[in-house]
Amino acid sequence: MKLNYDVVIATRNRPDALALSVSSILRDQRRLPKQLIIVDSSDSQFPVVETVFQIEKNYNIKITFVKSTRANSCYQRNLGLEQVTADVTIFPDDDSIFYPGAIDEILRIYEKDSDLVIAGVCPAEALQPPPSFPAQHVYQQKKSDILKKFIGATRYKIENRLVPDPFHLIGQQLIQRSPGIPWLKDENAIKVEFMTGFRMSFRTNVIKEFKFNNVFDAYCLYEDTDASFSAYKRGALVGARNAHVYHHKFPANRGEGFHLGLWQVLNRSYVVAKHSDRTFFIKKSLKIFIYYKLFLYALSCHSHFGRERFRGALYGIGKLPYFLQTQQGDNFDKLYTKAVKNP
Repeated sequence: MKLNYDVVIATRNRPDALALSVSSILRDQRRLPKQLIIVDSSDSQFPVVETVFQIEKNYNIKITFVKSTRANSCYQRNLGLEQVTADVTIFPDDDSIFYPGAIDEILRIYEKDSDLVIAGVCPAEALQPPPSFPAQHVYQQKKSDILKKFIGATRYKIENRLVPDPFHLIGQQLIQRSPGIPWLKDENAIKVEFMTGFRMSFRTNVIKEFKFNNVFDAYCLYEDTDASFSAYKRGALVGARNAHVYHHKFPANRGEGFHLGLWQVLNRSYVVAKHSDRTFFIKKSLKIFIYYKLFLYALSCHSHFGRERFRGALYGIGKLPYFLQTQQGDNFDKLYTKAVKNP
């Protein structure tokens, strides 16, 4: 059965990035979205409105434009989700660049799932932009950013062997408990532990049930992991390795140092507490991983930003016991909100 899809893009102050991302959908995919929904929280609405108007003109399409009163990616995605009517919802970042045919491949995986045991599908991350990407006319990433992409996969493999990320441990448990899908290997697809934010898609009924977590503050660090783990309650998450998306990170301020350090600890602790059985092994892994992050932050204390990030993480560590000791049925949202609002 053929499925249709809607696209929801949360954006803020990045009309140039948005134009490139949307073009990779409307120009480079065989099947177009039923709706393209853009939720904007920009300081000045005019540049994004102008960009949306130009896209509509260039591609002869009507875009659903929603103005958000909050600069919060979870809140914005949920606003867009209220407009969704399609079978599948795709949530790219405003700087996600899809390779030609990537969305078509994602839909093909959903359509092959006759047993409805797949809750979400993500494409693979490409380290280089697609051939159609106008690299000479857009923001040029720093050489350090490009290098980080290439060494990142190797670094994470080494880190995960030495300092296991509890997210991966939880994700592996969820994979083992999820329904079997015998045809995945033939389609060059695999089950994934969770989906990162710039390449998420879900069956619409699944993500409408759980939504994105509005308790997270501002940048909403790890909201993608939280949504992924929730989706595993309704089926497996699958990586479509024949589909690719490139994340051309545009310059943006994700927050000041203190809160970035605080969110790194609190958001991670929240997700682990909410979605795991909090065995001794999981608790120990969380503590070791967070203290490892604190050590890395200490290495950058030569700058004001670094010192503030270290201070925020240190404050968050003081709240860690509350998340690990709170009973499963208790309200983690209130605990999180109290910790964030009273630093």
